[in-house]
Amino acid sequence: MSLDGSTIKNPQGYLMCYQAKPAKDQPKHVGVVGIQAANVFGQTESRDTKKEAELCVASIINPICGDNAVNQASEVCDGTDDTACPGQCSSLCQCRVAFPFVLDSANSKIDLRGVNGTGGGLDKSFTFSGLSGTVTINIDGQLTPGQYAVSVPVTTLPPLDINVPPFGSFGTACVFLVEDPDLPGSGLSGVGVLNCFGTPVNTIPSPDFNAHTDHCTNGTACDSGMPPNCAGDLGNGGKIHTGTGLCVPAAPTDSSCTKSDPLTATTAKLESTAAGDPHDGVCNSPLYGVFGTQTWNAGDAVLTLNAAIEIRGASDPCNGPPTGSVIRGPLTTGTVASTIMDAFPDVAPASGKVQALVVSGTRFSCIDPLPAPPAAPIAGTSGVAFVTGATILDLPIPIPAPSVADINAALTLKAQ
Repeated sequence: MSLDGSTIKNPQGYLMCYQAKPAKDQPKHVGVVGIQAANVFGQTESRDTKKEAELCVASIINPICGDNAVNQASEVCDGTDDTACPGQCSSLCQCRVAFPFVLDSANSKIDLRGVNGTGGGLDKSFTFSGLSGTVTINIDGQLTPGQYAVSVPVTTLPPLDINVPPFGSFGTACVFLVEDPDLPGSGLSGVGVLNCFGTPVNTIPSPDFNAHTDHCTNGTACDSGMPPNCAGDLGNGGKIHTGTGLCVPAAPTDSSCTKSDPLTATTAKLESTAAGDPHDGVCNSPLYGVFGTQTWNAGDAVLTLNAAIEIRGASDPCNGPPTGSVIRGPLTTGTVASTIMDAFPDVAPASGKVQALVVSGTRFSCIDPLPAPPAAPIAGTSGVAFVTGATILDLPIPIPAPSVADINAALTLKAQ
């Protein structure tokens, strides 16, 4: 019971009371008069003792992880009961171990591949290396034998200069890992799984991932006559991208332009020239996220992160918070493919024009044999590479002349 609405320090706490009496052949209690004690209001009260009645001890009903008490064999710590690792108790009631993921600036990069509106289907690639800074990888405890919960705190990386020879610097890339809206107040951008044995993960079928957007799905001419050259992931035909050999799927027709994708938390958009869009009346599909069929390998890891990658003005210091939309998706040590169907629907031949980009990560090296919990299963992060990908439709491009482009973007974060 709280007093005057005050906070209860341990709402799961109870008292278990036992009847008390002297042991056989022991003397009875001798009363004491005038014991002074302070009450919760700071007042001093006087009490007398008469006899033994009961003994009450702290207890809890149905102990759980999260009740701020280490009261189960599986718990090393629990919230504020964190003597085993002060301030580092994870939501699994195990001691969190934090590893610095110091970026290798030579190999941490943003890859872009794009089709521009004036190129008639021209396929161009650019790589912007030099991402620096430190991302923390938390090992939060063991989920099942060989599988560990991992998390990443909110992070803003230092700015990256976007320099395109021979045009020079025209912008700054800002990478923000923002707080997961499903974990308010946690300070975490996302959570995931490190799989040291390569065994199946119940919640994530594969470390490989495909991110796909269809630029025209409302049944207009640009979305008709899809050649069935490959079986699309989304069940509506597709076309092979000659540069990568990837099958680029066609998204399902969406005449009302209302479809959405829960994995990426995105929704279709109906373009309008009145709103400043370049393709009037064209429906852009949501960003569809589809895990692959490749099985897990030992050392694979997948993190579902909330990130914003923004192109800002040259020399912008990337001071937060981000102003653009946040993309929710997996950062993985597996392979990510990002694809666009019907890239630039108003540039002939529109039907089935595709764009694609593929990047691969590098797995963790787990300690063999694995140490017993709460010890971490890795010695460090050196050489590990996480990748993710997304598509951007109608991105303004200021060089060589003002234009717009459909872009596949890939982010690679590799540790020194």
